[in-house]
Amino acid sequence: MVKLKEKEIFISGYAKPPENTTASQLYKIIAVGLRVERKTGIIVEADSSMITDVSKSFVKNALEGKNLVQIEEIEEMFHDNYFGSAKKALITAIKNCHLRYCAVIDNQMMEPEDD
Repeated sequence: MVKLKEKEIFISGYAKPPENTTASQLYKIIAVGLRVERKTGIIVEADSSMITDVSKSFVKNALEGKNLVQIEEIEEMFHDNYFGSAKKALITAIKNCHLRYCAVIDNQMMEPEDD
């Protein structure tokens, strides 16, 4: 059996939604959680704290299967196709996931392997 540590990691990113939006009234932050293949950066599962089911579904479907390393493509897709009031905060949260993933991978490359 493959251990989760060897195959996948969980990454989260957060951002503050704009004032005077439904999201800012219900949440102080927008959260994005991603289950990511450790070696490839492929997003296996995505979730967010978006308010409506349709926006949560949109984010999930837009992210799953994408490569977190290719953040420019993900960002462009949200710029071109997502027109909710929390767009900027959502993109920032996803970019924070990207930065966290890069930090994890960079840190692992610096660690000596166990024999």
